Amino acid sequence: MNYYALMDSAFLDEVMDHFVNLLRLDTSNPPGNEKLVADYLARVFDQENIPYEVVESAPGRANIVARLSIGRPEHGLLLSAHSDVVPADPASFRYPPFSATMADGFIWARGTIDMKYMMAYNLAVMLTVKRHEIPLKRDLVFAAVAGEETGCQYGSLFLAEKHPELVRSEYCLTEMGGLAFEIGKKRFYPIQVAQKGFVWLRVTTRGKQGHGSVLREHYATRDLVAALARLKTGKLGFRLTDATIGMLQGIGRALPMFLGGVLQGLRNERLAGLMNRYLLKDPELSAYFTAALNDTVTITALSGGNQANVVPETAFALLDVRFLPGRSTQDIIAQIGSLLGPGVEIEVLHKAEPYEAPMESELTAAITRAVKRMDPTASTVPYLLSGYTDAIAFQKLGIKTYGFGPLPLPKGLQASSLVHGIDERIPVEGFRFGVSIFVPMVLDFLVSEPQPTGT
Repeated sequence: MNYYALMDSAFLDEVMDHFVNLLRLDTSNPPGNEKLVADYLARVFDQENIPYEVVESAPGRANIVARLSIGRPEHGLLLSAHSDVVPADPASFRYPPFSATMADGFIWARGTIDMKYMMAYNLAVMLTVKRHEIPLKRDLVFAAVAGEETGCQYGSLFLAEKHPELVRSEYCLTEMGGLAFEIGKKRFYPIQVAQKGFVWLRVTTRGKQGHGSVLREHYATRDLVAALARLKTGKLGFRLTDATIGMLQGIGRALPMFLGGVLQGLRNERLAGLMNRYLLKDPELSAYFTAALNDTVTITALSGGNQANVVPETAFALLDVRFLPGRSTQDIIAQIGSLLGPGVEIEVLHKAEPYEAPMESELTAAITRAVKRMDPTASTVPYLLSGYTDAIAFQKLGIKTYGFGPLPLPKGLQASSLVHGIDERIPVEGFRFGVSIFVPMVLDFLVSEPQPTGT
């Protein structure tokens, strides 16, 4: 069956309408209120006679999971998207952030890129399978989950721990992949196969409260500044992961010798800084490779007293620590403690281990086939995400999780400036094109006979 023929103009208009409706639901987190999305999707599933279940982890923090089952959950595909979005200041946006205004060829709204566009893609798959009675060889699962932006506790982690049967699958497709980039006039589509772990820390120093006119050798704010100065580079160690090596090799093979050599030079710690600073002209790529090659720490908040002439009793900072596969949260916390030195208290606020999926699998093969069909001169490459996704929860169930949602962006518009950014937006034609590629890609995978484990 030609699944691309099913992606006609009327259907793409319908999916666009759902997308716009989802964008207009204010699910800013905090507080979340993802029940708005769950209620909307429940109405759609009721109309289509698609079975689903809604589970709340807290009042208003709703997750909705739908399954089209053929009795093969062990070979299932989970399509996951988070319902929450980061807050948006209306005064900073060109158009109201939850208006989903169409202007200048874009849809302007918070959540367009992160990640309601993929929620609409996933919904399009469910509608197509149900309406056309696609002969599945695997279970198909749809999940719209809560709370991803603040650590996944209300959504995917809650489902993995309390309702694992709802999302049980072999594979998962989620966000942060498929946004094409170019190097040397060659186009690449990244498949997210790995992601960094994270630890969010509160570090505290203590001392006696006193008058600011009296100089002391030790006091809370001074000791905190001295400890944080030991983290000033932000880098905690250079390391190569399988995903990054695979990406560099894949890009290098497709480029002329000089550019390929530049990319290979990134594998050498002493050369990486020089290559990144002077030879990679794209600031976004340079920032990405810095993150992909290093464990990092960022100081995100500082607090102490609130009066100029009073030395406070305590001072604290918040740290966002990201680390590559191959290390554990225990390792990285110990390193931070060693760098900060004695007298600094460390409290773990939230943490998650790094994640790696197999770089070669039935699902990545299906993605590559779809890319070659839509863009024969392009290449797919593995990709390590410096942030995190709901994979931190699904890995607990042994689900092999990948990120891929094809979305062409106009030249010069960087995805990194849109995610959590001001004037987040998505090209209208890019969205329609993405749906017309994503749905047949997933259907191609769903109708293929699962291969025995290990093949």
